[in-house]
Amino acid sequence: MTFYRLFPACRTIGILLICCCAQWMTPHTVHAAKPRKNVLLLNSYENGYSWSDTIVQGVKKRFAQSPFNVDLQVEYMDSKRHTSLTMQSMLLDLYAYKFKHIRFDALMTSDNYAFEFLQQYGPEFFPGTPVVFCGVNDLNPGVMENRDRFTGVIENIDVAGTLKLALQLCPETANIVVIGNNDITSLAIRNQVYRALQPFEQRLDVEFWTDASLDELLARIPLLAEDTILYVIPFYKDAHGQFYSAEEVLTSIAAVARVPIFSNWHFLLGHGIMGGRLLDGTRVGAMAAQQVLDIFKGKHPGEIPVIKWYMGEYGFDYTMLKRFAIDPQDLPQGSVIINEPKRLYALNKETFWLIIASLVILSFISIMLVASTLQRRRAEEHLRLAEEKYRSIFENSALGIFRTTPEGRFLDANPAMARMLGYDSPTDLMQRVGSVPDELYVDPQQWTQGLAATATAAGRINFENRFRKRDGSVIVANLYLRIIRKPDGSVDSLEGFAEDITRRIHLERQLLQSQKMEAMGRLAGGIAHDFNNILTSIINSTELALLDVDEDSMTHEDLTRVLTASRRGSQLVKQILTFSRPSQEGFVPTNLAEIISEAVSLIRASFPGNIRIREDIAASPILCLADPSQIHQIVMNLCTNAFQAMDTQGGTLRIHLTAEILTETRAEVLDVRPGHYARLTIADTGPGMTQQVMDKIFDPFYTTKGKNEGTGLGLAVVHGIVTGHQGAIDVWSHPGAGTSFSVFLPLAHPAAVESEPAAKPDVCKGSGRIIFVEDDPDQLRTIPRILTLLGYKVTPVSAAESALRIIGHSEACDLLITDYDMPEMNGLELARHLMEMAPHLPVIMVSGRNTATEAARDMVNIRDVLLKPYNKTTLAEAIDRILGTHGSGPTTDHESPSTTTTR
Repeated sequence: MTFYRLFPACRTIGILLICCCAQWMTPHTVHAAKPRKNVLLLNSYENGYSWSDTIVQGVKKRFAQSPFNVDLQVEYMDSKRHTSLTMQSMLLDLYAYKFKHIRFDALMTSDNYAFEFLQQYGPEFFPGTPVVFCGVNDLNPGVMENRDRFTGVIENIDVAGTLKLALQLCPETANIVVIGNNDITSLAIRNQVYRALQPFEQRLDVEFWTDASLDELLARIPLLAEDTILYVIPFYKDAHGQFYSAEEVLTSIAAVARVPIFSNWHFLLGHGIMGGRLLDGTRVGAMAAQQVLDIFKGKHPGEIPVIKWYMGEYGFDYTMLKRFAIDPQDLPQGSVIINEPKRLYALNKETFWLIIASLVILSFISIMLVASTLQRRRAEEHLRLAEEKYRSIFENSALGIFRTTPEGRFLDANPAMARMLGYDSPTDLMQRVGSVPDELYVDPQQWTQGLAATATAAGRINFENRFRKRDGSVIVANLYLRIIRKPDGSVDSLEGFAEDITRRIHLERQLLQSQKMEAMGRLAGGIAHDFNNILTSIINSTELALLDVDEDSMTHEDLTRVLTASRRGSQLVKQILTFSRPSQEGFVPTNLAEIISEAVSLIRASFPGNIRIREDIAASPILCLADPSQIHQIVMNLCTNAFQAMDTQGGTLRIHLTAEILTETRAEVLDVRPGHYARLTIADTGPGMTQQVMDKIFDPFYTTKGKNEGTGLGLAVVHGIVTGHQGAIDVWSHPGAGTSFSVFLPLAHPAAVESEPAAKPDVCKGSGRIIFVEDDPDQLRTIPRILTLLGYKVTPVSAAESALRIIGHSEACDLLITDYDMPEMNGLELARHLMEMAPHLPVIMVSGRNTATEAARDMVNIRDVLLKPYNKTTLAEAIDRILGTHGSGPTTDHESPSTTTTR
């Protein structure tokens, strides 16, 4: 029987033996789960630096053997390359961000930089967390005086013992050269070396080479006398800033050195040093980890002694011993020697070859058994990992992933796809939806078009599609389709990814609308400014003209009509500015239910009988901080818009008012803050709108009506009012399905009470001296006449510089009235100059722009801002508020005439 026939039986027996051993080795008791602990290890150096890597290995190994499940997080600070304050600040910001919500049960540090960093910032970042250090050189004794929250292992290298042994092995030595660099750790070690060398000063000449580049070292070392030894401190950055690994530096030095090299670190052994008493980082890390475990078991850090005198074991490189003719018998007892050749013991030839043959056969059988088992397990593991990877991606993806038949029946779908379409789970989706194109596509033809396009586009296509959710609402998704074909080339199935972009499209439209409104606002603001100047001149000139004509004359009647028309023009300007510069002037706590009920009563009386009005307004008060007249205008404009949509065919107008809480997600879509809002919904059953029309409905002067049926300002004004109230407006419409406007206004506190407006006093005359500054020639002629009629002495000037010259010549005045928009120097700059020349002189600023109020807010001497157009009454009231001339005389010097501030 050949071996190959025996192999299956051997493999079966081997498997049975392995199974029996595994069964025997399986524990029969269930152990409780290990307590979980979080530990952060701050490593001063980079990942790959041998010394600190061995410390990390020792820490991990000790934790793995502990009764705790320790989650060790290692942060590398890279201090050998970066120690600047900028880097330190960046580390502070990084750790503040990463560990803001993480609580550690203990902190560990490796080497000096990390320990000093944690001493300085640890109490702030990790208050009360115990600290265990290791690898710290030349520790300041003052640090040990108060250590209630830390302990650790000091890196005490036995330089003296190593040098003493070196002199024994090399008795002719007369010189020693210490090689290192000037980084933080090397300087600390250098201090230890310096102290250790003091007892040898009488015998040895000592040199420290710490400021040379590697090339300079390699040039100088071959020139050393034969009675010299080298002592190497690990470093990898030379004096010129060139970086190397510590092993690379040592290997280069050993290649050119003709003298023995000693050191005190185990990780350098085998790279050129002869040896010494070597500190093992693995052992240091294990001791520090044990101190952490003692803390976990209940010990206080201050009660755990700091380990100061662990200095390692003697270790040597046989290659270097042989090179310098050192007998291993002269080494300290128990020394570890690497690279030592192994001894080969002689055996009887027959016995030797029998053993070898038996071992070969057994090894071959074992290898085949192991290989077969490993191959099968590897295949199973790869299959399991691949399946888990695919399933994890499939289940946890934020994108909707699905597979369907070519006809559109779901074969598979992930949770994201089900959530996107409003179903509870993928199973629910696949059970309820029989045909994707017929039940989910808003336009089923897109399925056929997508299949045709995919077939001509290398089997894959990307397009936007509108899906109908389970509740009937519509979403827009980016759809990626790919055809899966059978071996014969026919279509087997379709794979796809779907990304819901409804919110993104909505936000893009909001941004576009906001940009349109901003541009129109700037245009409207400029037009309103010039128009307000014209209206101010017309109104005040007309008022002056009315004083000169008989009240019963036709001229008086004509001038009255001019004045009325001018005031209507002023209202038109305010309406334009409502959507361009929303303000909160005139806002009071308002019960929306009352205002909307009033508006609905007026609307009900004016609407024709073919339009039915259904109102659903909450009985309890719904309070908002609002301008009642503007809320009335919102209702009237939206209802008028609905009336015009249903005028021909009739229909139903629904008005609904209720309180609603906007969640963060919903508020983000509407671009408002989350919280409590009043929701006013005005919906009609008219013909609806297309998406193209909806994108433009809030544009000023845009209208779908005829030339004589509307101006296009109605919805733009509504948008401006809602924005000014810090609210939002949402629109839903579909051709043939009507239109619904939802206005969201933030609720006021229920305790707010609307106060009655104070009665305005009659226009009264006063006395005093006023400087009037205005660049418009019409106003410069009319306003001083009005001020004179009111009893004031007026000095009109056309430029700010002229007013400054008049005040500079000490001509006393009680008040300065200035226009805001003027060439050379505007009214705000004039008031700023007056703050230095005449700080107590009050100023009234006049402007046709709402922005003037904001601009003047920080100017103490600007007591009031009067918006154009204004008339004699508003001008007299503004002056009276500041000078207090009603019932009192004017001031006679530059002291402030009144402490009242109207801004």
